[in-house]
Amino acid sequence: MEGFREYLYGLIRPKRFEWSIWSSWFIELCIEEALEKISGVGFRYVELSAEHFNEMLARSGEVYLDSSSSSRAIAVSDNPFSLPEFIQRVESFGIEIIHAHGPFDLADFTSKSMYDRLKEAEKWIEYASKLNIPILVCHPFSIRSLSLKKCKEINIKFYNQVSKCCKKYGVKVALENIGDGNRYGSKISDLIEIIEAVSREELGVCLDTGHANIGGYEEKVEEAVLESGKLLIASHLNDNNGREDQHLMIGRGNIDWIKVLKAFRRVNYRKPLNLEIPGESGGLSLSDKEAKLCEIFSFLKEKYSQIS
Repeated sequence: MEGFREYLYGLIRPKRFEWSIWSSWFIELCIEEALEKISGVGFRYVELSAEHFNEMLARSGEVYLDSSSSSRAIAVSDNPFSLPEFIQRVESFGIEIIHAHGPFDLADFTSKSMYDRLKEAEKWIEYASKLNIPILVCHPFSIRSLSLKKCKEINIKFYNQVSKCCKKYGVKVALENIGDGNRYGSKISDLIEIIEAVSREELGVCLDTGHANIGGYEEKVEEAVLESGKLLIASHLNDNNGREDQHLMIGRGNIDWIKVLKAFRRVNYRKPLNLEIPGESGGLSLSDKEAKLCEIFSFLKEKYSQIS
């Protein structure tokens, strides 16, 4: 009977929102040090950034590196990395990695073939599985010089193969909407097209609120949340002025966050909401970053955690 009362109470009073931060808030630190800092602030959930994931692969001697941060990864590659020790340290910090960002160059077939990109995808998915990370966030293939129809065809072909890797290793891929309303992948319907065409449970949506606000959902980002619905499995929360991809703290742009958070409630999103806000950390010293993250954590708990 007690359990039933708790169930009814949960229907009336939803659980508080939990909050996550992407690890590259402390991009100047190695991943272990970054997670320790994040834990010290009070966050219990984190997204492993593409830069830190790349670092771990380089330190493990892997070759399938994301070219966008390969110089950073190679610079720290002589710092040995032990997977069991890392998992142990994450547990000691009381941190849970809810998802990881995949390589930014994954859907770029101009410098490498689709076959090579699939090998890269499989390595990252395999490594995510070893780290017990359930979701890898990836960008769709999108290029202005090709028609929307052609981009759709390429994405379906590519992510059909990626989803097979996902099934093999028990990891899901979340397709992230891009921040250009004139390109394929900016609309949630584009991502749903890919997912439905592939018709596999291994694919879902990662909603980037800032990208939505400049990619066709300006000042109505809640519609992107509702459109994603049950396919929504990861989040990148950030704000902007509706014109530039500023990746600001929520509340610092023109997004209506009360409507957006209520939309997350409506689609029954149960995961922590993840902040990706590099627009707030640029140029700050390490100590200033730590102090600012403390302020952000307190602000979130006070203002946004109990919206129903």
